[in-house]
Amino acid sequence: MLTSMLRGIVFTGVTLMLAFPAGASADDDQSRRRAPKPVREAAEDVFQAVSPLQIGAYGEHHFNGVEGTAGEFSDVHRFVIGIGYTFADWIQFSSELEVEHAYVNDGDGDVVLEQFLVDFQIARPFNIRAGRVLAPGSWVNMYHEPPTFHGVERPFVDQVIVPSTWSVDGVGVFGQLGRRARYQVYVGNGLDASGFSAASGIRGGRMKERPGFTDPAFMGRVDISLGSGRRALGMTRVGVFGYMGGANNGNKGTEPNLDVDVTLISSDLSTSISLLELKGFVALGMINNADLLAGVAEEFFGYSVEGAVDVLPRVWKSGKLEEAQFYIFSRFERYDTQYKMPDGVMPDEQYNRTAITSGITFLPVPKLAVKADYQVLDNASDNDPANAVNLGIGWMF
Repeated sequence: MLTSMLRGIVFTGVTLMLAFPAGASADDDQSRRRAPKPVREAAEDVFQAVSPLQIGAYGEHHFNGVEGTAGEFSDVHRFVIGIGYTFADWIQFSSELEVEHAYVNDGDGDVVLEQFLVDFQIARPFNIRAGRVLAPGSWVNMYHEPPTFHGVERPFVDQVIVPSTWSVDGVGVFGQLGRRARYQVYVGNGLDASGFSAASGIRGGRMKERPGFTDPAFMGRVDISLGSGRRALGMTRVGVFGYMGGANNGNKGTEPNLDVDVTLISSDLSTSISLLELKGFVALGMINNADLLAGVAEEFFGYSVEGAVDVLPRVWKSGKLEEAQFYIFSRFERYDTQYKMPDGVMPDEQYNRTAITSGITFLPVPKLAVKADYQVLDNASDNDPANAVNLGIGWMF
């Protein structure tokens, strides 16, 4: 019953907003529709400190329902505290500590140090970063604060193909080249192949405690702005990521004795045209010697396309709603963690999955989002998963 009620809330909200014209033209100020800044700056941004000590946070509270007999539940999914300190105008410390699911006991819940790093800002094109950093594999992994993406839960492709949140201990360089290009390159710990699985790909191989460096990894990313002064392309961005690393790593330097290597490439694109937002993401991963791991594929692959439009009438954007946005969005994803299996091994078609997530995102102010969505889930087997409905509120400061 609750699932049906939540689905009705999503449908009613979309219907009511479609009943009113957007009332804005392509000449509107696009800066008001930019995604709000996350708690931390982007990995490549130069930090401009107002005071030596900075404290921020973000969090999200969800209500998830699954059709059928699986039931509904509430989840304080995550609460993250960020602390930064400016030692000098060119040395900046940043950190984020996360608590998941409100409670930690015997494998339930999680406490994770997502970031713990120091930036040495030498020059605009060349700076040094050391510590625990976010692997720049996808835009969502770098910017995963709730008001910065549509949907109550993070996209599936960003959970199992290029997993989020994915942190790496290491050192690297970052900077801006000219007006349009930003880059970041790191050497850090690799993955733990003993955590790879048929259902979740490399996700379980992320190392959260004391990662081993038996097989280190090399990774890099470039983001390019394609804006050319024309409003239609003024917010277009494309990013490319590459990763190569061994996976014979374990906690505190122990080795799972698995001669496995991982190569991962991905690209994401986003653009805004008037009130319309368009996003795309594609990723391909390859595992060398995957036959050493039961059920794990030689290749895993996924992509997503998403469109969103702000339908809040312009005449409503005054007073308390001066900064408000009301988006209707839809996202299609295909993700297959058994895209190509080792010779002689047949794929399990239940891991060749698709998802259509449609719903609303209401931001009364840029740093707080109220969300609702309905997910149509499918796979290539005869055993389809149940569809889901989600409500959530997320914020950051």
